[in-house]
Amino acid sequence: MRTIVSADNGTEFIRPYYDEGIIIIASPHVIPTQFNIINFNEPLKQKYFNAVYADGYTYSDSTLFDIPNKGLFCGTDLMSDDYKQKLAGINLSTMQQEELSWDVYKFAKAYGAPGGAVPGTDCVDALYPKPDKSMVTSQGGIMVELGWQLPEYIHITPADCEKKSINSAFMFVNNNDMRAIAFKKDFFENLNGIGKCLYHVFDKKNSQWHSVDLQGGDTFVRGFSCWLAGYVADVERGIPSPGKSDRRAMIAATGAPVDAYFKDARIYCPGILFLYNIRTKKKYTIQTNQGDSEVLLIDNNSVYYRVNNALYKAAIDENVIGPATLLVKGDMVPDIHWAFMGPSYSKKASTDNATK
Repeated sequence: MRTIVSADNGTEFIRPYYDEGIIIIASPHVIPTQFNIINFNEPLKQKYFNAVYADGYTYSDSTLFDIPNKGLFCGTDLMSDDYKQKLAGINLSTMQQEELSWDVYKFAKAYGAPGGAVPGTDCVDALYPKPDKSMVTSQGGIMVELGWQLPEYIHITPADCEKKSINSAFMFVNNNDMRAIAFKKDFFENLNGIGKCLYHVFDKKNSQWHSVDLQGGDTFVRGFSCWLAGYVADVERGIPSPGKSDRRAMIAATGAPVDAYFKDARIYCPGILFLYNIRTKKKYTIQTNQGDSEVLLIDNNSVYYRVNNALYKAAIDENVIGPATLLVKGDMVPDIHWAFMGPSYSKKASTDNATK
C-alpha cells in the first residue's frame, strides 16, 4: 500500500480509464498542479507530472485524449481572469507538456459518473446536433466537429438545432466498445415516484445505434467495456434516500458524508443498481435498499459493487445477478468509488514492495 495524495491536499478528481489501463489522480483540490498516473499493471510504481499553467491562467477542467499518431494526452482546460481559454496537454508517454488545439476533443475519452453523487463526472458536455445530424461540441469558444452523426431514428429539424438549451447533450461514455450520449431533454424526473431517462448507444463493434430507457430522472452512467452501469437517481423529495440511519453522518479523513453530496446534487437515490449489456441488450438490477450504493467494476462476468460500508462481488448469470459474496466491510469503504484489477503479488513480494 502507498499513499498517493495526502489528506491535507485532497483531490480534484480520480478517473480510471479501463481500456488504457490507467488511473489519473489530480491534486490538490480546486486547482490541481500534480497529476499522478497509476498503471493497472504496476500500481506501486510512482509516476506523475507537475502541470505548468500559462501566466494569468488557472485550471478549469481535464479530459483524456487518445490522439492518432501522438498517443494519450491528459488535457487541462485553462481559463484566464478575462475568460480567455487555452488547452494544455501532457503526453503520458514522454511526460512533456504542450499546447493543444481544441479540435482534439474529437478524440476525447469518457468513462462516466462515479457513485455517491461524488463531483467529477468524466464526460464531454455541450454537444449539439447540426441539421445534417452531425454532432459538434462547444469547447474553448469554438464548435468542434466530432466526426460522427446521430442515427436515423432521432428526428432533428433545423429549428431544433437553434434550441441549444433544449437540445444539448452529454457524452457520458466513449471507450473502445461504445459511445453513450444523452440529451438534457430526455431526463424525466418524477417527484411522486421514479422517473426515467433515455440514452443513445453506438456499438463500435457492429457500427449500430440503439436507445435504452433507464430508471431515474437523474440517472448518470459509467462504462465498463460493453457494459453501462450505475445507480438510479431522481429528483430530491421530502424524505432522505433509504438507509440514512446506517450511513456515516460526520466528515472523515477519506471523505464527506454522502448525504451532503445528495443534498448538493438535489437527488434522491432509492437503492437500485443497474447493469446493461449493449451487445445482448439485457438489463440487470440489484436492489440494495441503501441510497449509498454503486457499481465499482464489471470484469469477467462479475460485478463488484458497494453498499454503504460493504463491498460485494456477484456473478452475472445469463438472466440474473447471482448471490453476493462480501469482500470487505469497514469505515473507509463508503469512500471507495473506483476499482480496477491489478497484477497478482506473492505475499513476500507484496511485503517487500509495499509503501505507505
